[in-house]
Formats: sequence, C-alpha cells, structure tokens
Amino acid sequence: MKPRAWTAAGLTLAFLLALTALPPAARADRPGEVVIGGVLCFRIREVSKEGSIDQRVNHIHEVFAKHLGGPYHKFTIKRVGRRRHLYLNGDFVVAVWPADAKATGYKSVQSLARLWMKRLDKGFRAAHAGVG
Repeated sequence: MKPRAWTAAGLTLAFLLALTALPPAARADRPGEVVIGGVLCFRIREVSKEGSIDQRVNHIHEVFAKHLGGPYHKFTIKRVGRRRHLYLNGDFVVAVWPADAKATGYKSVQSLARLWMKRLDKGFRAAHAGVG
C-alpha cells in the first residue's frame, strides 16, 4: 500500500473511532442513519437477524473504513431467499429485508436494495474524493 493510501486509511479510521466515542446526542448521525462522506445514504428502521439497528449501521461503517483507502470499488447485490445482500468489493455490507422495504414504503426488496446500493455508491464517491 502506498504511503498516501495508508494516510487516507488512518484518517478514516481515526474519524470513525472519534465518531463512536461521542455520546449519542452529540453524534451527527442519529441511530439508524447511514452517513458516508457527508451523504445521508439511508435510514435503517428495522432490527434484523444481523442485529440491532446500531449494529447494522456500525457494520456498514466498518466495511467502508476497510475500502475507502483502496483504488477502486464495486457494489453488487445478491439474492438470498427473500432478502438482498449488498457487497462492496466482495465484502458483505448489509442485508435488505422485507421488513426494511415495508418500513420505507417500498413495494419490493429488490427496488429498495438498488436504491441503497446507489446511495452507498454516492457516499463512497464523496468520501473517496475527500481522501485524495
């Protein structure tokens, strides 16, 4: 990894650690809000088998911290039963459940998964542009 990439990865990790150290009331992203690169990507409104709302949001941030310093990104969607899994460079990011679609007023899990993927891509691009 190039020194510039190490610096970017270090800054991203430091930011995420500082964000989690703040009390919930002082955090810019309220529980359930997925904010990447200053972009409100979406809100997670439902608990799932993945865990609580906060656990789902935290997992997304952990995966992004791993990939933001990298030279490329690719999002994919995989159908798993009635849900859709979103991946970033092959790493699981989040599952979109039927309950998520229902809570947001979407008729299908697939349409909500495409929207979440599009918004995560926008957040990634915003955060990645700020690194270099």
